[in-house]
Amino acid sequence: MTDQADQLYYTADVSDNDFANDFANAFPSAQESTMPDAPIRPFDGYPKWSGKDDEFDNFLLAILSVVSDPGMKTHLGSDQHVCSAIFSRIPGHRQGEVSSYFRDRLPDYSADPTTTGETPPFVIEDFMRALVSAFLPKDIAARAQSKIYRIRQGPAQPVHSFTADFNTLCARAGVLAPVGAARVQAHKTALNAIMLEACTIRGFQSNTDWDKYIADVLRTGIDIEKLPRFINAKGSKVSQFADSQTGVVLPAATEVPARPATDRVDRDGDITMGGVNAFATTTAAANSSDLVSMVAAAVVQAMRGSPTPSNGTRAQYSPDTRPHPPARTLNQRAALIDAGSCERCAVTPSHPWSQCRFRNFRENPTQRGRGRSPRVNNVAAARSPSSSSSGKE
Repeated sequence: MTDQADQLYYTADVSDNDFANDFANAFPSAQESTMPDAPIRPFDGYPKWSGKDDEFDNFLLAILSVVSDPGMKTHLGSDQHVCSAIFSRIPGHRQGEVSSYFRDRLPDYSADPTTTGETPPFVIEDFMRALVSAFLPKDIAARAQSKIYRIRQGPAQPVHSFTADFNTLCARAGVLAPVGAARVQAHKTALNAIMLEACTIRGFQSNTDWDKYIADVLRTGIDIEKLPRFINAKGSKVSQFADSQTGVVLPAATEVPARPATDRVDRDGDITMGGVNAFATTTAAANSSDLVSMVAAAVVQAMRGSPTPSNGTRAQYSPDTRPHPPARTLNQRAALIDAGSCERCAVTPSHPWSQCRFRNFRENPTQRGRGRSPRVNNVAAARSPSSSSSGKE
């Protein structure tokens, strides 16, 4: 029984080895393949730059760390590929600032081939210098030095996060950055109230040695940031900057989202329009928006119950400060009207209401816009036809 099992195992083992050999022969390894080596795709995973001047130095450092790595030389490809790959990581609205480097080195098919000369080669070092000349701010060190003395730790910002921002500014400032005791004092001034109080109570490890000072502050921050006072702190969790003149901490700058452009499509939303049609659509949308605003303003004004003049300003009405006229009976007022006099001030000839030194009667006032009171008009009409001229008063 044992011999038969061993024979079966041996047979299975041989069969497996034969299958493995057949599989290896059918798919030879890369080392044993007689086919030419497949081309290796050159490296193009460079970071993308946002286009902001303050972020270009980090973009440049990320590129230099790749192109200067000896182990990456076999994967970078040609100098032209490296320059083209880096150029593609620059935002489109800023590529024109270094496009001349490519125009001088690429063939110009619009020119006469007999007059074109030999183009210079692509060199990575030259392209790096072109990038620095075009994008690196000339006053980056001075600007960073100014920010060193204006940066402030946010009320709810961890100290290690703030220290990273502080060290970044010092690195950008270069030789203009404070060192020794000056750097310690600048960092100490920028700490928030919670951290400064805790470090002051514990005592600073050093006021002149930056390494000893910052190591002690970071250790203190680890302990303080566990307390509910810091966890529940209200305020910014990122670094802030103070005004250079007043020292007042400025609110963190926030980018205002751009207003989305009007869609250049028809009303069905399936056909993209251009030219006059797109302009008409945009204009119609703007007019529609203005019309909605005007209607909304009119509704609100109507709800308030106050008229609005055509010029858009709210009318201001001053109270009538004129005294009331002397009390007169309706017959006396009718007699004054018959005589062509003013029924209020008794001046002859009569005049418009706005020119009278008296306001309306306190008792039985004449109704504005409807002539005088019906009883007065009836009496005047019965006594004299001249009462018809009372409409002028």
